[in-house]
Amino acid sequence: MTPRASVTQAAKLLNLGLTMPTMQLAETAEAAEVAMDNAMAFCAYKGNLSGPEAALSLLRMGDPAVVGYWRYGLAQQVAGYLGDLDADVRSVYVGEYDATPEDIAFAEVQPNALIHLIVWTARKTAALAALVEALDRALVAECGRQLDQDELAHLLDVQMVDDDEVRECAGYGALLSSSHHRPIRVWQRPA
Repeated sequence: MTPRASVTQAAKLLNLGLTMPTMQLAETAEAAEVAMDNAMAFCAYKGNLSGPEAALSLLRMGDPAVVGYWRYGLAQQVAGYLGDLDADVRSVYVGEYDATPEDIAFAEVQPNALIHLIVWTARKTAALAALVEALDRALVAECGRQLDQDELAHLLDVQMVDDDEVRECAGYGALLSSSHHRPIRVWQRPA
């Protein structure tokens, strides 16, 4: 079974009203591996490198441009995965709220820094929270394997906002219309 087929099968389960625990943990691990591989390919493309292996080597050395491309590529992969598996997910945004202006200007964000995502969903569910948690664990394991990042406890910091929070500009929902700290949309459900 291909990883893409696993995602499609899990999405069908969600659309039938079944909860996420029916999804196999192995499928989440496969999705994490595919996400990492695709993020490496994105790095190689954006960095004009010879291939994903070159991107991986530079990522391990902490090359600032490659780290940035990898984090963005991985955010896109995670966002697409969440959107594929949960029909209530409307869009996903990435933002770097821990970084100081100096860190951003000098591109000092490291591969082991959290990837901050805001997931706009029609409704917050335990199934979506469990999916995020399982994906985070799988990505941590994959980073340990590919990047020798064994000390990593979490990779994702996901905040969920529902329609009411976005409409009322409450909590993280306020960031989606902020003129100063607006996050970058990395995935949106087609209309």
